[in-house]
Amino acid sequence: MVNRGFEMNHALWTAFLYLGNHEDVALAVIRGDVDVGGMKTATARKYPRMGLQIVIQTPPLPGLALVANTCRMTPPLIDRLRHGAVPASDADYRVVRDLPGGVTIPAKGTF
Repeated sequence: MVNRGFEMNHALWTAFLYLGNHEDVALAVIRGDVDVGGMKTATARKYPRMGLQIVIQTPPLPGLALVANTCRMTPPLIDRLRHGAVPASDADYRVVRDLPGGVTIPAKGTF
């Protein structure tokens, strides 16, 4: 939103709500409890017949890392874990580094 000219402290945003999970956000938007919400794209795609429309989405974020303690696991076991994993490069994480900084989500308030 910041990239689209909306500042997080803009008068348009009167409240930030933490609703628990992505399904709850989708249903709150559908019911009209909130005007907009952020959720996983997969969740949003479940509800087009109920009026939920994806306005904009972020580029895909890299997956999580699987880590192991080499002091506790043998190299053959680590190799077995690694089988089928998709290698990642530093460039794969550029989308995370390019996220806008300085956005503050309130620690207390309307949630």
